[in-house]
Amino acid sequence: MDLACFLHNHMHLTVYVEPTVIVEEEVSQLSKILLTWRPEQLQHLNQIIDVIACMGGDGTLLWVSSLFKSAGMNVNHQPLTAC
Repeated sequence: MDLACFLHNHMHLTVYVEPTVIVEEEVSQLSKILLTWRPEQLQHLNQIIDVIACMGGDGTLLWVSSLFKSAGMNVNHQPLTAC
């Protein structure tokens, strides 16, 4: 959630998280800066979301890319490395 706060507070971006994340207790305190989508918006997510930061493994990446399969978005799978 640190990344979400940084993107919102310092980069002035609108941050969307998946619906299951927004109901988690530790996230609920951030509900004023986090948005999510409704099921009927799934077909049009590419119209409201420009950049995706996917935190997870291959399964998470595949799930996220499935949400945007009609949008023709590029996927850059770059693992994080220690500094």
